[in-house]
Amino acid sequence: MGRRRVKQKHIPMSLSMPYALIQEVESKLSYKQSRSKWVQGAIKAKLEDSEAFDLSNITSIRLAWELHMRQIISKGMFDSIQAVIKATSPLEGTEE
Repeated sequence: MGRRRVKQKHIPMSLSMPYALIQEVESKLSYKQSRSKWVQGAIKAKLEDSEAFDLSNITSIRLAWELHMRQIISKGMFDSIQAVIKATSPLEGTEE
């Protein structure tokens, strides 16, 4: 009887991080917690947060476009709103 196969294979990954950041992560972990699982959870949370923000950006731009089409706001105002949304998007050149 062989080893049980996993559906999603885990692939080793090497990261370079500042020592102080590693120490901070270590301070959050209990004795039996896995650093890898903790980092995986942090990455998943960040991805889910970015996806939720993307949806709100799209919704905001669509709302602004609808207001423009109903002549409630001007084309210039729509362009300004769209520029602000794009400028504050976390997906545009993030360095976090």
